[in-house]
Amino acid sequence: MFSKYMVKEECIRNGQSDDKMNEIVFDKVTQQIRCTYLLFEFRGILCQYSFLVLAQEKVKSVSHHYFLKRWSKRIRQRHTYIRASYKHNNDDPDVERYDFMCMRFYEIAEVACQSENGTNFVLTQLDSMFATLDLPILNNPSLPS
Repeated sequence: MFSKYMVKEECIRNGQSDDKMNEIVFDKVTQQIRCTYLLFEFRGILCQYSFLVLAQEKVKSVSHHYFLKRWSKRIRQRHTYIRASYKHNNDDPDVERYDFMCMRFYEIAEVACQSENGTNFVLTQLDSMFATLDLPILNNPSLPS
């Protein structure tokens, strides 16, 4: 059984106010949540709208699905670019570049997802970049409808 919520967010771009609607779908059986904001899918953290829906649905604890191993202090990784309060990597140039690129990728994705042509263009460019950098494409799912 699913519950669907629409959350209105006021965005300001180039000095102009614009309302953006975010859809959040909550599965009452699995207690999993999907938001058009896709913050969990991109950054591994739930967005504020997901927490609003969880509170509305009176969910007392978040599903273990949302506790990623990479957020644990006990995990040992060779390399990570994600800032953490218990690490002192604030001046690390790799982390700065990573944060900057994520911000730019997010801006592109936000605009491109508004049309099928834009989405296909960006995905084609990303596939080309993977080929140019000789990187394996680890996960190439089909687009959601």
